[in-house]
Amino acid sequence: MVGADRRFVIGKHTGAKALKHITKKMGYELDRSEICALAERVKTCSENKKPITCDQLRKLILNLDLDKLTYPDP
Repeated sequence: MVGADRRFVIGKHTGAKALKHITKKMGYELDRSEICALAERVKTCSENKKPITCDQLRKLILNLDLDKLTYPDP
């Protein structure tokens, strides 16, 4: 399709390389350890078989530096 927007589905099968690409497109530069931590959070959040939205992913990224894991509402 010409001119169609691409949409990434973010879920429990999304790998680190895809997350790195998606987060970079969103304007974030995450290192390997942050990408791995984010991948674990994405897997936990998407266990209810619903994909993660960009807003939810942004919340996960912003909470990476917190000691306590916090997950956005499904």
